[in-house]
Amino acid sequence: MIKKVQYLIGDLFVAASQWGMLVIVANLLELEDLGYFTYFLAIIAPLSYLIQMQHRVVYVTDGFPKFNLYDYIISRMILFMIAIFTSGLFIFEYQKDAFYIFLLLFIWKFIEMIDDLIYGYWQKNMAIEKISKSKVIRSIVQISLFAVFSFITSSLEFSLLIMILFTIFWLFYNLDKVNLDRKISINAENFFNLVKITYPLAIYSSLAILYSNIPKYFIELELGIEEVAIFSTLAYFLVIGNLLINSMVQVKLTFLSELYMSSNIKKVYKELLTIIIFLCTFSFISILITIIFGEDLLNFVYNEKIAEHTGLLVLLFIASIFSYSSSVLGMILTIAKGYKLQAYLSIIWCFIYIGFSIFCIDRYGLIGSGYAYVMSSIVQLISLIIAIKFYLHRKKYNFGK
Repeated sequence: MIKKVQYLIGDLFVAASQWGMLVIVANLLELEDLGYFTYFLAIIAPLSYLIQMQHRVVYVTDGFPKFNLYDYIISRMILFMIAIFTSGLFIFEYQKDAFYIFLLLFIWKFIEMIDDLIYGYWQKNMAIEKISKSKVIRSIVQISLFAVFSFITSSLEFSLLIMILFTIFWLFYNLDKVNLDRKISINAENFFNLVKITYPLAIYSSLAILYSNIPKYFIELELGIEEVAIFSTLAYFLVIGNLLINSMVQVKLTFLSELYMSSNIKKVYKELLTIIIFLCTFSFISILITIIFGEDLLNFVYNEKIAEHTGLLVLLFIASIFSYSSSVLGMILTIAKGYKLQAYLSIIWCFIYIGFSIFCIDRYGLIGSGYAYVMSSIVQLISLIIAIKFYLHRKKYNFGK
């Protein structure tokens, strides 16, 4: 339990530092800078999951014993070079003026991907406190450097460059603590075998993160980069709920798996329903606070232009009631090992969200992205409940009865 709390603390600091960067850019730089910052991160995020290929999970569980830590690092470097070259050509053609922002953001995220493998080494050796400590220190220094240089230079590119230099230093500092033989055994055959093993999970993870970023792509296409900034800063408030979901589910994951294995699906449903009720209460309170104090709070944290869109934040919190419920119920398929069904559902949900986004954003503007999220979240929850009932029925369980 202590280790899980330590792990959560590290993740909270990472999330808080990234939110802090949004606040800094919104207050010290231009809204256009904030738009590029969030838009490019939305492009990089699904690519990052494809680069990571679930290497950390495979490494920690010895799923590919032919590779050591350094082989995984080289594998990520190869995948990163492919990803940055292909996506870089597109960005250079489509957003030439902001190309260096994209490049710096991708390099920063890649360095953190390598750091993630070092965390895998510590996780494998049950040194969770080292992971938490490293994330906390890295997050504090990163946000501090970013704030100072954004204030001094008013340049997003220069602030990112300084942060990258520190992140490189921190990577080598952590790497120096890894007590392993630096022998490289990677070859083309092993590399492709690793990709073959890990790409299904990588695609599923990429689809999940792609789903959450779909509106940003269409907002940029239909409305402009500043509107992407507004949507992204408001949507980041939902990250708090996702962190709560992750922490509560992780604490109960082993217990839920044991219940499922003993065919006690009613108890699984009851445990997950308790989490859902808590998260729905959290969403209802958030909606109430936003309606009463939303404009003043957004004006205080960000600026007047973002504060004008309190209604969009209310819609996002309404949608969170359904999306949080889906995230929790999705754990039933995870513990039941319904990975293929999850992948199929993710593809369907992405297409549905794309359809709603195209229609609503084109017709209603920025507030339409909120309508699209509400409708797609409702469809997601209903389809997930139907899929779970069908899946468990095939496994001869009586879900919810």
